[in-house]
Amino acid sequence: MKLRNAVLNPDPGLQSARMHDLDNNPGEIRGDLRAFSLWLAKRTIQKTFMKIQFHIRGFNLDAGSRHWLEQPLEALQRLIPINAAAVVLEHQRDVTPAFRAFVSLAVPGPDIHAEAHDHTLEAVWLKVTATLRRQIEQRKTRQLIRVKSNDHLRVPASLRSQGLAGVRA
Repeated sequence: MKLRNAVLNPDPGLQSARMHDLDNNPGEIRGDLRAFSLWLAKRTIQKTFMKIQFHIRGFNLDAGSRHWLEQPLEALQRLIPINAAAVVLEHQRDVTPAFRAFVSLAVPGPDIHAEAHDHTLEAVWLKVTATLRRQIEQRKTRQLIRVKSNDHLRVPASLRSQGLAGVRA
């Protein structure tokens, strides 16, 4: 009964308690489809991992530097689900600018790519992550515009159930 009350009451304080109850006893929710779907969605979101593969040429990076490079990519994952990221970092001493970064993100839909050149590793990384963020935001904006422009095609559920799907609301 505690579970059913938590599902019906959308109080955020009860959300974590309900998820804790569901994690400890998932058999309790088999009869309640809504509670099960909420539990499954929460578990799926928590288990989303991004595989990051680094290809570093011309210099060495320690674990702290790799962690510094991973942070902006993990921040991008809050905007769009990223399955994998391939990062190529190059330092060429005889070329100016010396640093080059290329990132490919495996996301739902077409993959997202960005490349940047600059004189320092920090500058090239800021450029490439800013380009990735801009591309992700543009994609989300296009999707939102597409949904809004097709809004006239949507029929309310009440009309669909009455068989008036061909009539505009």
